[in-house]
Amino acid sequence: MCDTLATIDSGMFKLVQDERRSDRTRYVHESCPRSMSNPPTALPARFLLACREGHLTDFPWVEYAHKQNVPCKPARLTLREYGRQVTPRTSS
Repeated sequence: MCDTLATIDSGMFKLVQDERRSDRTRYVHESCPRSMSNPPTALPARFLLACREGHLTDFPWVEYAHKQNVPCKPARLTLREYGRQVTPRTSS
């Protein structure tokens, strides 16, 4: 897994359909730089924004990373999770 963060319409992912088992239909990252032979399954980054009226939209990753100024097109973002970070406490 390469931690690439992109939209489905970016063209980075390919839909692989299983005609006999629809539950195995998935998107894969065909050009993944870390994959030698079997392209990894693309996993959704489920972060949403909601307004007070209840409208939902995907989190604007590119605008957030570039503080509304998008200098690179197409943007190549990665999302890495390092686990739970614990802040050490000091005793007084």
